[in-house]
Amino acid sequence: DVAGSLSRISLSSYLVNLFLADPNTRKHLKLPQGHKSTNLKVSCFLTKKALDVGFVCSVCLSIFSQRLQTCAVCGTSFQESRAMKKKVLNRS
Repeated sequence: DVAGSLSRISLSSYLVNLFLADPNTRKHLKLPQGHKSTNLKVSCFLTKKALDVGFVCSVCLSIFSQRLQTCAVCGTSFQESRAMKKKVLNRS
């Protein structure tokens, strides 16, 4: 169990032992498995909907589906229309 192992040793020690092991030794290690259900698509901080194109706060890097006058996360007021920039977030 990875979580149980990490409570006894530091994360850096675990990663060093895992990734610096030679290929023959790695065959015998219990390696962490990837998550097939993980969604890595970017979502709006307000609506939680997945986005392909969004507006990014230039201060805290929060992502929104529409341009805002004030960042809903950090409270930065945008005087210029260019301050909150439109970005392509996913290229398919």
